[in-house]
Amino acid sequence: MNMRLLTGLLVGTLLITGCAKKSEEIVNQDDGMPVTTTTSSAAGLSPYFPGTKNLSPDDQARLETRVFYFDYDSNQIRSEYYDVVRAHARNLVENPGVHVRVEGHTDDRGSREYNIALGERRAQALMDVLLMEGANRNQISIVSYGQEKPAVPGYDESAWQYNRRAVIAYEAG
Repeated sequence: MNMRLLTGLLVGTLLITGCAKKSEEIVNQDDGMPVTTTTSSAAGLSPYFPGTKNLSPDDQARLETRVFYFDYDSNQIRSEYYDVVRAHARNLVENPGVHVRVEGHTDDRGSREYNIALGERRAQALMDVLLMEGANRNQISIVSYGQEKPAVPGYDESAWQYNRRAVIAYEAG
């Protein structure tokens, strides 16, 4: 097991047990693909998904995934994420009072301006699917952080793969 993954799991364990105050992403390995969930925090992220009682158990489980990874220089949503994004859309449709912020991120390659634009395209791609699946535009905001908030520090592919992402953040309301 690589050291960054071990460190991520340790940080995740501390977060789950309440030893941390801010939002962090917990990175786990599942069949070679990163799977990430975001924990609650003083930053305003909800630790639960309000009103999920109208969703199937499968959709409720899918809502745990709120981080979506992208290939290098791409804003194309990977096919393995479509069911998850659709579950988030169904949650928004079933719960019109729920709001999300879709955050776009990039790795540190490229200019700051390029990365802000790429992060925005990634967030927009997720928002487009949410809207196509029936979510209301007023429930969704997007923001691009570009390379400013890396999930994993480092200057190689083992870090970059986790930094090329978009996050669905449920806003406390």
